[in-house]
Amino acid sequence: MERFLLFLEYGTNLIKNYFLFSLSFLLISFYGGLVCPFIDGLGYTPFGIQIAILYLIFFGLRWILRGLPNWNKPEELFLLDIYLFLGIGFSITIFNIIFYQFPFGSGLKISTVILFLGFFNGLDSYLRMEYKILLKKENPKKGSNSSLQKLEVSTIKRFALVSGISLLACGITIVLVIAKDIPWILSQNVMYQKEATRKVLLDISFVTLCIVFYIMYLIYIYSKNLELKLKYQKTALATVSEGNNFEIYVPVHNYDEFGQIAIYTNDMILSLKEKKRIESLLGKIIDPTVAKRLISENRSILDGNDINLTIMMTDIRGFTTFSELSNPKDLVSFLNQYFSSMIQIIRDNGGIVDKFIGDGILAIFGLDSNSNGKREAVQTALLMLQSLKGKRFPNGDDFQIGVGIHHGHVIAGCIGAEERLEYTVIGDTVNTTSRLESVTKDLNSNLVISKSVYEDLEPDVKSLPWSRKNDFKLKGKENTEEIYFL
Repeated sequence: MERFLLFLEYGTNLIKNYFLFSLSFLLISFYGGLVCPFIDGLGYTPFGIQIAILYLIFFGLRWILRGLPNWNKPEELFLLDIYLFLGIGFSITIFNIIFYQFPFGSGLKISTVILFLGFFNGLDSYLRMEYKILLKKENPKKGSNSSLQKLEVSTIKRFALVSGISLLACGITIVLVIAKDIPWILSQNVMYQKEATRKVLLDISFVTLCIVFYIMYLIYIYSKNLELKLKYQKTALATVSEGNNFEIYVPVHNYDEFGQIAIYTNDMILSLKEKKRIESLLGKIIDPTVAKRLISENRSILDGNDINLTIMMTDIRGFTTFSELSNPKDLVSFLNQYFSSMIQIIRDNGGIVDKFIGDGILAIFGLDSNSNGKREAVQTALLMLQSLKGKRFPNGDDFQIGVGIHHGHVIAGCIGAEERLEYTVIGDTVNTTSRLESVTKDLNSNLVISKSVYEDLEPDVKSLPWSRKNDFKLKGKENTEEIYFL
């Protein structure tokens, strides 16, 4: 059964691939009698045998040449079919001139028609090979916007060329039929001229329908190729628009309009892929939200941005003593575990990790949200402290952190030079936050916030057992601050 299915598939493909080629044999055999009185006298059978022998010879030659590397591309197959049909027409003319005194004009008629059939068969071979290549979805041709080749032949010009030759073939073929049949009509008795005219119209209708069939058949084949090209283009754009897969591409096999669109699309995908890679690398160095902001902003990345933000700073109590008594490997492993859990809590609550300062964390809230970040920052601090309850250093000592939170005006942007940049926030608000964090030790507290932060908290958070100091003098600050601490 499997062999039968394979044989059936092979037969189906053979019929598809050589349908027009076989049809051309029948049309030439029959059409010769419509345009050439000499073939009427010679008879259809001898003429058909000549065509059959030549077809078999050239069919075999075509089969051999198609197996060679130089004749397996669409353009080469197109030219191959034209050459072979031209060879058939030339051979018929020479053979009949030598053996049957075939008039040169009759040979020219037949050769012209055969050449037109070769053109249509060549288009069929071109489109079918193009479709096979498209189905394989081979890697796109190397090229970029800067090295894009010039249009080989535009699609519009190709369409105009095929349409023009099709109309020319139709017109010349009909003229040849009329040129042969009109003298025959005039030679008939007046009584039979009406019947003769009807036969001529049938001949012309037959020829016209054959050419129209060829054209419609080729339009159908081309529409399949066009549908596949547009499908690849649509799939690639739809996939890339989702933003997760940049490994897709549009296959390119020529440089017409569709080929150039495909190349531009592939270049765009490569650019987006590179942008995504840079964004990913930046996201490992700085917060992913900041990375996206830097990539998407059009202004110079050295420009600062005046903005009101909520700043949070944390610090591990007793870390200096622990680090002195630990080996570097254990120290780094412990810090990485701690930072990983804290970063997750910060990001889950809308915060952005700006930097690590030794064992400390500088985080910002309200950069990319409609909120001022005060509530989110306090909620984050409470969750961080909750997650660390009962935690101890590897040596068994109690593990605690201090957290300071303040809201105010800062300068946010890339600080440094072109060769070395760091995205951060600077200003008095940052300094005040650092001082708030440092006084957690003096107040025996884990969380200290400023008055500006406390005033915007939810009632349920305000109801926590906060302590307040009205005129607290922060180190390095001239003015006193009203602070709240837990």
